[in-house]
Amino acid sequence: MSTDVTNIEESFNVPKIIPEYENEVRHPFFDPYRAEIAGFSRKAMAIASKIFTLFSIILELPPSYFADRHEYDSPSEDHLRYMTYHPRSAADDAKVQNTWSRAHTDFGSLTLLWNQNVAGLQIKTAATGQWKYVPPVPGAGAGGDDDNAGTAIICNVGDTLSFWSAGYLKSTTHRVVRPPEDQTGADRLGLFYFVRPGDDVDIKPVASPLLKRLGLVSTSDKPGGGEGDRPKITGRQYVRERVKNYHNHGDYADMKGKKFQIGGLEIEDEAA
Repeated sequence: MSTDVTNIEESFNVPKIIPEYENEVRHPFFDPYRAEIAGFSRKAMAIASKIFTLFSIILELPPSYFADRHEYDSPSEDHLRYMTYHPRSAADDAKVQNTWSRAHTDFGSLTLLWNQNVAGLQIKTAATGQWKYVPPVPGAGAGGDDDNAGTAIICNVGDTLSFWSAGYLKSTTHRVVRPPEDQTGADRLGLFYFVRPGDDVDIKPVASPLLKRLGLVSTSDKPGGGEGDRPKITGRQYVRERVKNYHNHGDYADMKGKKFQIGGLEIEDEAA
């Protein structure tokens, strides 16, 4: 059932600053900050690459396996997002079960999130299905004092990394809800870097030795290759189809439990 509650999200996406996207339309407001944004995006990607190396080692693949499929200078759906949730009345929040952003998994491989100390982000635990708040973790600020320390980066595994690992690495189901009453008057700010596979990169499950031993992929596939009986699904193809599927609805509650499928890959909509 639809409501008359206003969406309180305000966001702006910035694609990778590489030659292939020079003709992308960009708001002139960001022009003075172009160099800073480009530098920050590359640093975010460098952090993600270290995480990809760990995942590659865990799956007993060449250490650069995943990093090679997420090169910053190659075309992809990566983007930096500046986002604000503005305060909303308790009455309006009650109409939408105090939900500010419905439960979902991210469409790419990894999401890095920098946010301030306003509660609201929750993850759904795989073991019990319960929702748990993600509290801020002190970061490593200059001098280590509380005023400058900031918070650590939150990292979510997304759908494409889950597909590659045949579900061994789980997409993080998360949502944003109304914060505690002492924080409801504050804007909730977030800075995200969404890491997505290269446009032409195949996201079929990878035939890693570990996944083979666990029976998650066929033992007949070549090391480092995807399952041979599945059609090729590219990073760009999956992300664009999933974005369309996720957003083109007037009533999100109707999507709960429905499955999105493409080329033998499947994801279930959490909706709530």
